[in-house]
Amino acid sequence: MAAPKIGFMFDTQELESLVPSKAEMSVIGAVVTAPAKQAGIEYNTLYSINSSDAEFYTSLGATGTAQATIRAAAKQLGQMQRSTRMVINVVEEGTGADAAAKALATIANIKGDPVLKTGVHAFKGAAQKVNIIPRILIAPGYTHQRVADAANAACTELALVAETLLAVCPVAGPSTTKQAALDWRETLASKRLIPTDGDFLVMDTDGDTITEPNDAYIAGLINRVDELHGGMPFHSAGNREVFGVLGPSRITDFSLTDADTFGGELLENDIGIILRGEGGDDFALAEGGTQYLGVSTASNESLWKYYNQVRGRDFIHLTMLRTLRELLARYSLSSRLVQTYVNTIRQILAGLAADELIYRDYQVQFTKAENSSDELRDGQITVRMAVEEPAPFLRGVIKSTRYEFAVNNFISQLEAQINTIAI
Repeated sequence: MAAPKIGFMFDTQELESLVPSKAEMSVIGAVVTAPAKQAGIEYNTLYSINSSDAEFYTSLGATGTAQATIRAAAKQLGQMQRSTRMVINVVEEGTGADAAAKALATIANIKGDPVLKTGVHAFKGAAQKVNIIPRILIAPGYTHQRVADAANAACTELALVAETLLAVCPVAGPSTTKQAALDWRETLASKRLIPTDGDFLVMDTDGDTITEPNDAYIAGLINRVDELHGGMPFHSAGNREVFGVLGPSRITDFSLTDADTFGGELLENDIGIILRGEGGDDFALAEGGTQYLGVSTASNESLWKYYNQVRGRDFIHLTMLRTLRELLARYSLSSRLVQTYVNTIRQILAGLAADELIYRDYQVQFTKAENSSDELRDGQITVRMAVEEPAPFLRGVIKSTRYEFAVNNFISQLEAQINTIAI
């Protein structure tokens, strides 16, 4: 459009604080087996489903881990939640001379190949293949088996993929003895892994009582807690009832006041536990039902030992990526651009602080020391952000003492009362 000789032109000024684009953190990605699957279901192919998708569920067949995984996650829905979003990858069940060999062969298929994007690595292509990225990854039934002192390969590969995708991975331990759980935990080292020991008792379709691993249930529980808070992943799923189970597969001794118990020792070693409610026991976690109690990751980094903080920081980073990318290559690096960039970051953090998802004191700073002329000439700016996600409330200390002042005050009041009574 040519400029008029006499008249007006309108130059739309677009550089204002951007509207935050919230990251999706609650989609469950599951690697499963389905030996009786129908012909239309392919191995190492991603399927984006809702947990209420009966046609897909039926097509997987009743054997393997596929149906049980979807069923476990679907049982954990909260109020007014009809289903949960899942991304399913079916891998071939391994073969072997015995159950142990068969399990290890299956784990090799779950582990997959990072170049071919098979097994858990298939999730790396989820954005392109199914238009969504799962950020709660599980491989139910195959995260506890080990050879000698080696780590479980499904766990190590889940952690690797989760680091790429900014995801977390509930993983289930051996659910046998305390020492077995501790030995398993010692092989894990990632802020992306959420270890829990203890299976669930459930009723199968024939009415028999069987055991199922905890990871799909905990993934569904994390999803439920996210939904409870509007999709914001800043809260632990600990101390919540697990729906749709008959109880834990074993009784885990636990006390709210004593760490020297089976459950207390597992928690001290960053292993979540499954507890049965104990009516009449003041030291139990709850009066009834079945509870999950877990807050920790398998991280060696002290600053990232709680998974709600890891997921909260992932949410912040992803939301900023989704929001600020609108500015890239579109505008010149001007003072107005930098102000818009900083203001948008502050706006995102202000919203989180207002909801007490982060502490109200945070910093976003642009400093000359961190921005050289060469960097700006190359189109780069550096902004420093300091923010703190609250840890879960884990321990209340009540210092209980006697209070002599109350007695003396009572005596003084009694003296005044008695001596003012008319005779």
